[in-house]
Amino acid sequence: MLPTRSYLSACLSAVLLVGCASTPPAPTYQATQVPQCQWESTNGPERIRVRIQDAKTKKPLASVAVGVDSTILGAMSNSDGLASVNDVPPGEHALTTKLLGYRDAHLTRVVVREGFITDVGTILLYVAEIHLDRIDLYDGPSH
Repeated sequence: MLPTRSYLSACLSAVLLVGCASTPPAPTYQATQVPQCQWESTNGPERIRVRIQDAKTKKPLASVAVGVDSTILGAMSNSDGLASVNDVPPGEHALTTKLLGYRDAHLTRVVVREGFITDVGTILLYVAEIHLDRIDLYDGPSH
């Protein structure tokens, strides 16, 4: 029998932070907290930046797919758990993160402002529970 891992929901939402004069370190979000976006000016295209970590170990997670819902825009996190989705049009968006073996995380109300990088902060992903059916092995021909 294979052991199972705890199964937790990672449903997140982001809200608009008004009057952000400087760029302090982005906060870390648990499933029950309401995150706040931080912005920094850019001369390039608008984009969404995010850091992704394992909820238990707090280690960065690589190869996490980060997608902007209802678009074809997305990115993969690097070995430091950082992902940046480029050319995101200004407005309110939703993000989804996916990594095999982890629960998906959904962020809503992520506001992209024209001429700014939107830093969502750190998303904590929770290990998903995996159910496997029993497999019977027999030596010899099958009946």
